[in-house]
Amino acid sequence: MGHLFLFGKQAHKLKMRQIVKEITCGGYTIESAMSKYQVLIRSTVTKWLERVRQQEQAPTQAMDYNLKKPPTTPIEQVVQHTDVLTGQVKRLQEQLEQAEESIEKRGTNYGGIRSA
Repeated sequence: MGHLFLFGKQAHKLKMRQIVKEITCGGYTIESAMSKYQVLIRSTVTKWLERVRQQEQAPTQAMDYNLKKPPTTPIEQVVQHTDVLTGQVKRLQEQLEQAEESIEKRGTNYGGIRSA
């Protein structure tokens, strides 16, 4: 019984994709595709169109955001490592400045030298 449900669901998806393909590529209007495939409600077809468009865009968006190519050449590796080190130096400089400001506010000596 479960196989019949899956087959029915697969048939439904196939029908949905065929309708969308014929509307987007085959020159059919929504109404003519509805008539050909015996779909009664227009909003059903418009939802299918939107769903298929989102599914087509999702893989490319995921690749754009999630996949960074690892550096392939030694120069790219050095550049990437330099970027990481530069970020670390900037964070350390900010921490040092905050510590110096904190020392100045307290008016204490640090290592025998008063901050100016």
